[in-house]
Amino acid sequence: MKTTRITLLTIMLVAILATVAVAAPVSIRISGWSAGPEIEALMREQLDAFEAQHPDIKVRYEPIPVDYLTKIQVMLAAKNAPDVFFVDAVYAPQFMATGALLPLDSLMEKTGTDPAMYASALLDAFRHDGHIYGIPKDFNTMVLYYNKAIFDEAGVEYPTRDWTWKDLEDAATRLTRSEGRAVDSVYGLVLGKWPPRWLSLIYQNGGNVINEDGSLAITEPAFIEAFKFYTDLHKKGIAVMPSDVGTNRERDAFGQGRVAMAMEGGWAIPTLFSNYPDLDWSAVELPIGPKGRGNISFTVSYSIPKTTKHPEAAWQLIQYLSGQENQIRILESGHVLPSITELFEHPHFDDAVESQAVMAGVPYSKPNQYGRYSQQVIDEVEKAFDAVVVGNVEPEEALKKAEANLKKVMK
Repeated sequence: MKTTRITLLTIMLVAILATVAVAAPVSIRISGWSAGPEIEALMREQLDAFEAQHPDIKVRYEPIPVDYLTKIQVMLAAKNAPDVFFVDAVYAPQFMATGALLPLDSLMEKTGTDPAMYASALLDAFRHDGHIYGIPKDFNTMVLYYNKAIFDEAGVEYPTRDWTWKDLEDAATRLTRSEGRAVDSVYGLVLGKWPPRWLSLIYQNGGNVINEDGSLAITEPAFIEAFKFYTDLHKKGIAVMPSDVGTNRERDAFGQGRVAMAMEGGWAIPTLFSNYPDLDWSAVELPIGPKGRGNISFTVSYSIPKTTKHPEAAWQLIQYLSGQENQIRILESGHVLPSITELFEHPHFDDAVESQAVMAGVPYSKPNQYGRYSQQVIDEVEKAFDAVVVGNVEPEEALKKAEANLKKVMK
Protein backbone atom coordinates (compact mmCIF):
# COMPACT_ATOMS: atom_id res chain seq x y z
CA MET A 1 0.00 0.00 0.00
CA LYS A 2 2.82 2.32 0.92
CA THR A 3 4.52 1.52 -2.37
CA THR A 4 1.32 2.32 -4.25
CA ARG A 5 1.05 5.72 -2.50
CA ILE A 6 4.67 6.55 -3.36
CA THR A 7 4.07 5.57 -6.96
CA LEU A 8 0.96 7.76 -7.18
CA LEU A 9 2.77 10.69 -5.59
CA THR A 10 5.64 10.22 -8.02
CA ILE A 11 3.25 10.22 -10.98
CA MET A 12 1.50 13.35 -9.69
CA LEU A 13 4.83 15.11 -9.15
CA VAL A 14 6.01 14.24 -12.66
CA ALA A 15 2.70 15.49 -14.06
CA ILE A 16 2.98 18.76 -12.14
CA LEU A 17 6.57 19.27 -13.26
CA ALA A 18 5.60 18.50 -16.84
CA THR A 19 2.79 21.05 -16.68
CA VAL A 20 5.16 23.67 -15.31
CA ALA A 21 7.70 22.88 -18.05
CA VAL A 22 5.06 23.25 -20.76
CA ALA A 23 3.76 26.49 -19.28
CA ALA A 24 7.21 28.07 -18.96
CA PRO A 25 7.60 30.72 -21.68
CA VAL A 26 10.24 30.35 -24.36
CA SER A 27 12.88 33.08 -24.25
CA ILE A 28 14.30 34.43 -27.51
CA ARG A 29 16.52 37.35 -28.50
CA ILE A 30 16.26 39.88 -31.29
CA SER A 31 19.00 42.21 -32.41
CA GLY A 32 19.50 45.05 -34.86
CA TRP A 33 21.66 48.12 -35.20
CA SER A 34 20.89 51.16 -33.11
CA ALA A 35 18.88 53.68 -35.15
CA GLY A 36 18.35 56.31 -32.49
CA PRO A 37 16.15 56.53 -29.38
CA GLU A 38 12.86 57.03 -31.26
CA ILE A 39 13.29 53.90 -33.39
CA GLU A 40 14.45 51.84 -30.41
CA ALA A 41 11.45 52.97 -28.37
CA LEU A 42 9.22 52.00 -31.28
CA MET A 43 10.79 48.54 -31.42
CA ARG A 44 10.23 48.04 -27.70
CA GLU A 45 6.58 49.00 -28.13
CA GLN A 46 6.24 46.40 -30.88
CA LEU A 47 7.84 43.71 -28.73
CA ASP A 48 5.55 44.54 -25.78
CA ALA A 49 2.54 44.19 -28.08
CA PHE A 50 3.86 40.87 -29.38
CA GLU A 51 4.38 39.49 -25.89
CA ALA A 52 0.86 40.54 -24.92
CA GLN A 53 -0.46 38.44 -27.80
CA HIS A 54 2.03 35.60 -27.18
CA PRO A 55 2.40 35.13 -23.41
CA ASP A 56 4.29 31.89 -24.04
CA ILE A 57 7.18 33.78 -25.68
CA LYS A 58 9.48 36.28 -23.98
CA VAL A 59 11.64 38.50 -26.15
CA ARG A 60 14.86 40.22 -25.15
CA TYR A 61 15.85 43.16 -27.38
CA GLU A 62 19.61 43.56 -27.83
CA PRO A 63 20.44 46.50 -30.11
CA ILE A 64 24.06 46.73 -31.28
CA PRO A 65 25.14 50.40 -31.39
CA VAL A 66 28.46 50.00 -33.25
CA ASP A 67 30.23 47.47 -35.52
CA TYR A 68 26.96 45.63 -36.07
CA LEU A 69 28.13 43.43 -38.95
CA THR A 70 31.35 42.38 -37.23
CA LYS A 71 29.61 41.53 -33.97
CA ILE A 72 26.87 39.52 -35.69
CA GLN A 73 29.50 37.58 -37.63
CA VAL A 74 31.36 36.78 -34.41
CA MET A 75 28.14 35.60 -32.73
CA LEU A 76 27.25 33.47 -35.74
CA ALA A 77 30.68 31.84 -35.64
CA ALA A 78 30.29 31.20 -31.91
CA LYS A 79 26.76 29.81 -32.48
CA ASN A 80 25.42 32.42 -30.10
CA ALA A 81 23.58 34.69 -32.54
CA PRO A 82 20.20 36.22 -31.61
CA ASP A 83 17.20 34.16 -32.65
CA VAL A 84 16.09 37.01 -34.94
CA PHE A 85 18.36 39.70 -36.34
CA PHE A 86 18.48 42.36 -39.04
CA VAL A 87 20.21 41.53 -42.32
CA ASP A 88 20.83 44.44 -44.67
CA ALA A 89 20.25 43.50 -48.31
CA VAL A 90 23.83 44.45 -49.11
CA TYR A 91 25.16 41.69 -46.82
CA ALA A 92 22.45 39.11 -47.50
CA PRO A 93 24.29 37.29 -50.36
CA GLN A 94 27.25 36.64 -48.07
CA PHE A 95 25.09 35.29 -45.23
CA MET A 96 22.95 33.16 -47.54
CA ALA A 97 25.87 31.69 -49.49
CA THR A 98 27.71 30.64 -46.33
CA GLY A 99 24.69 28.86 -44.85
CA ALA A 100 24.42 31.13 -41.82
CA LEU A 101 20.66 31.67 -42.15
CA LEU A 102 17.70 29.37 -41.73
CA PRO A 103 15.48 28.93 -44.82
CA LEU A 104 12.01 30.21 -43.96
CA ASP A 105 10.02 28.36 -46.62
CA SER A 106 8.71 25.52 -44.44
CA LEU A 107 7.83 27.89 -41.58
CA MET A 108 5.97 30.15 -44.01
CA GLU A 109 4.14 27.16 -45.41
CA LYS A 110 3.04 25.98 -41.95
CA THR A 111 1.51 29.38 -41.14
CA GLY A 112 0.10 29.98 -44.62
CA THR A 113 2.25 33.07 -45.17
CA ASP A 114 2.09 34.00 -48.84
CA PRO A 115 5.38 35.43 -50.16
CA ALA A 116 3.37 37.37 -52.75
CA MET A 117 2.11 39.73 -50.05
CA TYR A 118 5.53 41.40 -49.99
CA ALA A 119 6.89 43.56 -52.81
CA SER A 120 8.89 41.18 -54.99
CA ALA A 121 11.73 43.67 -55.52
CA LEU A 122 12.24 43.62 -51.73
CA LEU A 123 11.72 39.92 -51.01
CA ASP A 124 14.00 38.93 -53.91
CA ALA A 125 16.93 40.47 -52.02
CA PHE A 126 16.64 37.57 -49.58
CA ARG A 127 16.17 34.69 -52.02
CA HIS A 128 18.97 32.24 -52.74
CA ASP A 129 18.87 28.95 -54.62
CA GLY A 130 15.09 28.94 -54.58
CA HIS A 131 14.73 29.58 -50.84
CA ILE A 132 13.69 32.60 -48.76
CA TYR A 133 16.06 33.62 -45.97
CA GLY A 134 14.48 36.81 -44.67
CA ILE A 135 11.30 38.88 -44.63
CA PRO A 136 11.72 42.56 -45.59
CA LYS A 137 10.71 44.73 -42.67
CA ASP A 138 10.54 48.05 -44.56
CA PHE A 139 12.23 49.82 -47.45
CA ASN A 140 13.42 52.97 -49.17
CA THR A 141 14.22 54.03 -52.71
CA MET A 142 15.93 57.14 -54.06
CA VAL A 143 13.92 60.21 -55.06
CA LEU A 144 14.69 63.74 -56.25
CA TYR A 145 14.08 66.36 -53.54
CA TYR A 146 13.63 69.98 -54.59
CA ASN A 147 13.49 73.32 -52.79
CA LYS A 148 10.44 75.21 -54.07
CA ALA A 149 11.68 78.63 -52.92
CA ILE A 150 14.94 78.34 -54.86
CA PHE A 151 13.07 77.15 -57.95
CA ASP A 152 10.59 80.02 -57.66
CA GLU A 153 13.32 82.60 -57.24
CA ALA A 154 15.15 81.34 -60.34
CA GLY A 155 11.95 81.02 -62.37
CA VAL A 156 12.50 77.32 -62.98
CA GLU A 157 9.56 74.94 -63.15
CA TYR A 158 9.40 72.23 -60.52
CA PRO A 159 10.67 68.74 -61.44
CA THR A 160 8.20 66.13 -62.67
CA ARG A 161 8.41 62.36 -62.92
CA ASP A 162 8.98 62.80 -66.66
CA TRP A 163 12.24 64.70 -66.26
CA THR A 164 15.28 63.35 -68.13
CA TRP A 165 18.98 63.63 -67.36
CA LYS A 166 19.10 66.69 -69.61
CA ASP A 167 16.27 68.33 -67.66
CA LEU A 168 18.18 67.68 -64.44
CA GLU A 169 21.41 69.19 -65.76
CA ASP A 170 19.68 72.19 -67.36
CA ALA A 171 17.79 72.98 -64.16
CA ALA A 172 20.92 72.54 -62.01
CA THR A 173 22.72 75.02 -64.27
CA ARG A 174 19.99 77.64 -63.99
CA LEU A 175 19.59 77.15 -60.24
CA THR A 176 23.29 77.56 -59.40
CA ARG A 177 24.09 81.00 -58.01
CA SER A 178 27.81 81.46 -57.41
CA GLU A 179 28.82 84.06 -54.83
CA GLY A 180 32.56 83.50 -54.83
CA ARG A 181 33.13 81.06 -51.99
CA ALA A 182 31.30 77.73 -52.16
CA VAL A 183 29.89 78.20 -48.67
CA ASP A 184 28.30 81.49 -49.76
CA SER A 185 26.71 80.08 -52.92
CA VAL A 186 23.63 78.07 -53.85
CA TYR A 187 24.10 75.10 -56.14
CA GLY A 188 21.78 73.11 -58.33
CA LEU A 189 22.46 69.70 -56.85
CA VAL A 190 24.26 67.95 -54.01
CA LEU A 191 26.31 64.89 -54.96
CA GLY A 192 26.56 61.87 -52.71
CA LYS A 193 29.74 59.87 -53.13
CA TRP A 194 28.35 56.71 -51.49
CA PRO A 195 27.66 54.58 -54.60
CA PRO A 196 24.16 53.37 -53.70
CA ARG A 197 23.08 57.03 -53.84
CA TRP A 198 23.85 57.26 -57.55
CA LEU A 199 24.07 53.72 -58.96
CA SER A 200 20.44 54.16 -60.05
CA LEU A 201 21.87 56.16 -62.97
CA ILE A 202 23.78 53.08 -64.14
CA TYR A 203 20.52 51.14 -64.39
CA GLN A 204 18.86 54.09 -66.12
CA ASN A 205 21.59 53.86 -68.75
CA GLY A 206 21.04 50.16 -69.33
CA GLY A 207 24.13 49.16 -67.38
CA ASN A 208 24.81 47.03 -64.36
CA VAL A 209 27.26 46.70 -61.51
CA ILE A 210 27.50 42.92 -61.57
CA ASN A 211 26.49 40.89 -64.60
CA GLU A 212 24.24 37.83 -64.30
CA ASP A 213 27.27 35.55 -64.52
CA GLY A 214 28.83 37.32 -61.54
CA SER A 215 31.41 39.26 -63.52
CA LEU A 216 32.06 42.95 -62.93
CA ALA A 217 30.38 45.47 -65.23
CA ILE A 218 31.95 48.66 -63.89
CA THR A 219 34.22 49.23 -66.89
CA GLU A 220 31.55 48.56 -69.49
CA PRO A 221 30.42 51.58 -71.59
CA ALA A 222 26.98 51.95 -69.98
CA PHE A 223 28.53 52.21 -66.51
CA ILE A 224 31.30 54.59 -67.56
CA GLU A 225 28.86 56.90 -69.39
CA ALA A 226 26.53 57.21 -66.42
CA PHE A 227 29.44 57.64 -63.99
CA LYS A 228 30.87 60.38 -66.19
CA PHE A 229 27.52 62.18 -66.43
CA TYR A 230 27.24 62.23 -62.65
CA THR A 231 30.79 63.32 -61.86
CA ASP A 232 30.76 65.91 -64.67
CA LEU A 233 28.02 67.77 -62.78
CA HIS A 234 30.64 68.56 -60.17
CA LYS A 235 33.29 69.47 -62.72
CA LYS A 236 30.85 71.90 -64.34
CA GLY A 237 30.36 73.67 -61.00
CA ILE A 238 26.61 73.01 -60.77
CA ALA A 239 26.81 70.30 -58.11
CA VAL A 240 28.73 70.08 -54.85
CA MET A 241 29.64 67.60 -52.17
CA PRO A 242 28.10 68.23 -48.72
CA SER A 243 31.55 69.14 -47.37
CA ASP A 244 31.87 71.86 -50.03
CA VAL A 245 29.09 73.82 -48.36
CA GLY A 246 30.01 73.09 -44.76
CA THR A 247 27.77 70.12 -43.98
CA ASN A 248 28.30 66.39 -43.46
CA ARG A 249 25.13 64.99 -44.99
CA GLU A 250 23.30 65.50 -48.27
CA ARG A 251 19.95 66.02 -46.51
CA ASP A 252 21.45 68.81 -44.39
CA ALA A 253 22.95 70.60 -47.40
CA PHE A 254 19.46 70.50 -48.88
CA GLY A 255 17.65 71.38 -45.64
CA GLN A 256 19.88 74.40 -45.06
CA GLY A 257 19.09 75.75 -48.52
CA ARG A 258 22.64 75.34 -49.84
CA VAL A 259 21.45 73.28 -52.82
CA ALA A 260 18.24 73.30 -54.84
CA MET A 261 18.02 69.55 -55.37
CA ALA A 262 19.20 66.31 -53.78
CA MET A 263 19.00 62.70 -54.86
CA GLU A 264 18.25 61.17 -51.48
CA GLY A 265 16.52 58.19 -49.96
CA GLY A 266 13.13 58.27 -48.30
CA TRP A 267 14.95 58.26 -44.97
CA ALA A 268 15.43 62.03 -45.40
CA ILE A 269 11.69 62.74 -45.16
CA PRO A 270 11.30 62.62 -41.34
CA THR A 271 14.62 64.48 -40.94
CA LEU A 272 13.45 67.34 -43.15
CA PHE A 273 10.10 67.61 -41.42
CA SER A 274 11.60 67.60 -37.93
CA ASN A 275 14.87 69.52 -38.44
CA TYR A 276 13.77 72.01 -41.11
CA PRO A 277 10.10 72.77 -40.40
CA ASP A 278 10.11 76.02 -42.39
CA LEU A 279 11.57 74.49 -45.54
CA ASP A 280 9.21 74.52 -48.55
CA TRP A 281 10.08 71.34 -50.41
CA SER A 282 8.77 68.24 -52.12
CA ALA A 283 10.06 65.18 -53.97
CA VAL A 284 9.44 63.29 -57.20
CA GLU A 285 10.71 60.10 -58.80
CA LEU A 286 14.25 60.16 -60.17
CA PRO A 287 14.76 61.45 -63.72
CA ILE A 288 14.50 59.01 -66.61
CA GLY A 289 17.79 57.89 -68.13
CA PRO A 290 18.68 57.17 -71.76
CA LYS A 291 17.43 53.59 -71.35
CA GLY A 292 14.45 54.28 -69.10
CA ARG A 293 13.71 54.27 -65.39
CA GLY A 294 15.93 52.74 -62.75
CA ASN A 295 16.21 52.85 -59.00
CA ILE A 296 17.74 51.10 -56.01
CA SER A 297 15.70 49.59 -53.20
CA PHE A 298 17.15 49.64 -49.71
CA THR A 299 15.70 47.03 -47.45
CA VAL A 300 16.49 45.02 -44.34
CA SER A 301 15.18 41.63 -43.37
CA TYR A 302 14.19 39.90 -40.21
CA SER A 303 16.18 36.66 -40.44
CA ILE A 304 16.82 33.60 -38.28
CA PRO A 305 20.25 32.02 -37.76
CA LYS A 306 20.54 28.37 -38.69
CA THR A 307 21.75 27.62 -35.15
CA THR A 308 18.66 28.90 -33.33
CA LYS A 309 17.12 26.55 -30.77
CA HIS A 310 13.69 28.16 -31.15
CA PRO A 311 12.85 28.44 -34.86
CA GLU A 312 9.07 28.34 -34.36
CA ALA A 313 9.09 31.09 -31.71
CA ALA A 314 11.49 33.16 -33.81
CA TRP A 315 9.21 32.79 -36.82
CA GLN A 316 6.16 33.82 -34.79
CA LEU A 317 8.00 37.01 -33.86
CA ILE A 318 8.96 37.72 -37.47
CA GLN A 319 5.44 36.98 -38.63
CA TYR A 320 4.09 39.51 -36.16
CA LEU A 321 6.67 42.23 -36.82
CA SER A 322 6.31 41.96 -40.60
CA GLY A 323 2.55 41.40 -40.53
CA GLN A 324 -0.06 43.88 -41.68
CA GLU A 325 -1.26 44.96 -38.22
CA ASN A 326 2.24 45.90 -37.07
CA GLN A 327 3.30 47.41 -40.40
CA ILE A 328 0.32 49.79 -40.22
CA ARG A 329 1.45 50.83 -36.73
CA ILE A 330 4.98 51.51 -38.01
CA LEU A 331 3.67 53.29 -41.09
CA GLU A 332 1.56 55.65 -39.00
CA SER A 333 4.59 56.44 -36.84
CA GLY A 334 6.06 58.15 -39.91
CA HIS A 335 9.46 56.46 -39.70
CA VAL A 336 9.48 53.78 -42.39
CA LEU A 337 7.48 52.48 -45.34
CA PRO A 338 5.71 49.11 -45.44
CA SER A 339 6.96 46.11 -47.41
CA ILE A 340 3.42 44.71 -47.87
CA THR A 341 2.21 45.89 -51.29
CA GLU A 342 -1.42 46.14 -50.18
CA LEU A 343 -0.43 48.90 -47.79
CA PHE A 344 0.93 51.03 -50.62
CA GLU A 345 -2.68 52.19 -51.01
CA HIS A 346 -3.14 53.00 -47.31
CA PRO A 347 -4.98 56.30 -46.60
CA HIS A 348 -1.84 57.50 -44.82
CA PHE A 349 -0.36 58.22 -48.25
CA ASP A 350 -3.27 60.24 -49.64
CA ASP A 351 -1.49 63.54 -49.00
CA ALA A 352 2.07 62.25 -48.63
CA VAL A 353 3.31 62.92 -52.15
CA GLU A 354 6.95 62.51 -51.12
CA SER A 355 6.32 59.01 -49.76
CA GLN A 356 4.32 58.22 -52.89
CA ALA A 357 7.43 59.04 -54.94
CA VAL A 358 9.51 56.66 -52.81
CA MET A 359 7.00 53.85 -53.29
CA ALA A 360 6.68 54.48 -57.04
CA GLY A 361 10.33 53.53 -57.47
CA VAL A 362 9.95 50.00 -56.08
CA PRO A 363 8.64 48.14 -59.18
CA TYR A 364 11.60 49.18 -61.36
CA SER A 365 14.24 49.04 -58.62
CA LYS A 366 17.08 46.63 -58.01
CA PRO A 367 18.22 45.69 -54.49
CA ASN A 368 21.21 47.42 -52.98
CA GLN A 369 23.40 44.34 -53.30
CA TYR A 370 26.19 43.43 -55.67
CA GLY A 371 26.96 39.79 -55.11
CA ARG A 372 28.79 38.14 -52.27
CA TYR A 373 31.39 40.92 -52.22
CA SER A 374 28.91 43.79 -52.09
CA GLN A 375 30.77 45.86 -49.52
CA GLN A 376 34.07 45.58 -51.36
CA VAL A 377 32.36 46.64 -54.60
CA ILE A 378 30.82 49.67 -52.89
CA ASP A 379 34.14 50.63 -51.28
CA GLU A 380 36.14 50.44 -54.52
CA VAL A 381 33.56 52.32 -56.59
CA GLU A 382 33.47 55.02 -53.91
CA LYS A 383 37.25 55.34 -54.16
CA ALA A 384 36.82 55.77 -57.92
CA PHE A 385 34.35 58.58 -57.28
CA ASP A 386 36.83 60.33 -54.97
CA ALA A 387 39.60 59.89 -57.52
CA VAL A 388 37.51 61.61 -60.20
CA VAL A 389 35.88 64.39 -58.15
CA VAL A 390 38.74 65.16 -55.77
CA GLY A 391 41.80 63.82 -57.60
CA ASN A 392 40.80 64.85 -61.13
CA VAL A 393 41.39 61.34 -62.51
CA GLU A 394 39.52 60.37 -65.67
CA PRO A 395 36.41 58.23 -64.96
CA GLU A 396 37.52 55.29 -67.10
CA GLU A 397 40.95 55.19 -65.48
CA ALA A 398 39.47 55.34 -61.96
CA LEU A 399 37.02 52.53 -62.71
CA LYS A 400 39.71 50.33 -64.26
CA LYS A 401 41.72 50.65 -61.07
CA ALA A 402 38.64 49.74 -59.02
CA GLU A 403 38.07 46.70 -61.22
CA ALA A 404 41.68 45.56 -60.83
CA ASN A 405 41.45 45.84 -57.04
CA LEU A 406 38.17 43.94 -56.94
CA LYS A 407 39.44 41.09 -59.10
CA LYS A 408 42.07 40.41 -56.45
CA VAL A 409 39.27 39.81 -53.95
CA MET A 410 36.61 38.18 -56.16
CA LYS A 411 38.43 34.95 -56.95
